[in-house]
Amino acid sequence: MKRHLLIFFIIVSAFAKAQEYKFNVFTQEQGLPQPYVYDLVQDKRGFLYIATGDGLALYGGKKMVKYTKKDSLAESYCSALFLDSKLNLWVGHFEGHVSKRTNGKFKKLHTNEEALARVVGFAEDSKGYIYFANAAGGLYVVKEDGEPKLFTEEELPPINEIKIKEDKLYTATQEGVLIFELGKSSKASKTLGGTQGKNTTCIEISSRNELWVGEDGIGVELFIKSNNEYKSMLTFSVELKSSKNNIKDICLKGDNELWISLTGEGLCMLRYTSNYRLEKQTTINNKNGLQSQFINRILLTKKLTFGLVQQVMVYSNSYQADSNVLVPPTFYHLMT
Repeated sequence: MKRHLLIFFIIVSAFAKAQEYKFNVFTQEQGLPQPYVYDLVQDKRGFLYIATGDGLALYGGKKMVKYTKKDSLAESYCSALFLDSKLNLWVGHFEGHVSKRTNGKFKKLHTNEEALARVVGFAEDSKGYIYFANAAGGLYVVKEDGEPKLFTEEELPPINEIKIKEDKLYTATQEGVLIFELGKSSKASKTLGGTQGKNTTCIEISSRNELWVGEDGIGVELFIKSNNEYKSMLTFSVELKSSKNNIKDICLKGDNELWISLTGEGLCMLRYTSNYRLEKQTTINNKNGLQSQFINRILLTKKLTFGLVQQVMVYSNSYQADSNVLVPPTFYHLMT
């Protein structure tokens, strides 16, 4: 497998009988800081922020701009990204530190030096408080004073991802999904029924409050809210057409399309009806153009932009930018 990070922009002809892909390749020669990419986000202007092992890259359609520790990042090794409601950029780092970019300037936040581990994700609640988690089970909150505080004294399993919906914090851990009620004084968690003991790798919550959970080695389980409690509805497993069902990431497009990253096997798309009957399954792997099958992250924007670490493919119409505005494609390819 080539150890180069590639960003592919793919144009799919709607008129061809078979899918045909056109690739524009971006590597370190085009300014990407390092061959390994771990996360990416896109702002409202369409600019891409790309977290790599040797700095943060900003892509505006023409060139890459690199930011490192020399530019006031806490570390050059970036592992997680997040844009909050005030358009501040949060950067999580491999050694557990956090940087915040406001008005074009980076600031290092003071974290607990004794409990540092790789930052895996961020989330924001209705008050504008920012939460972040690390791979060692550390869960922190940043309130008005701007300094991270430990959110709970509870000893948590290793964390893979966090999401917030309606003031509930959903934490995907190696021992199940833990739910915290943010509006209550108690910081004790409750385990989502049916996920106990499972390595839950990722979470997606739909506009209809459907909770999709990636379960490593099992599949993607759907939970439906009933009487303010989530109940298991179904699990997509054999439908993934995977030999291992090692779920790395999931992403929803609208109310009836689910994209799944399968470690070492590429991508799977499931389209289903309103009563969750499967309508279509599509596999994207090295047999139809995917050069690397290790997809780390899927990012969906209003224009159906997928960002995937280590290569991805999907549908796009154009990628155009002037000095101020970037019109994003439908799909980004990130590959090592």
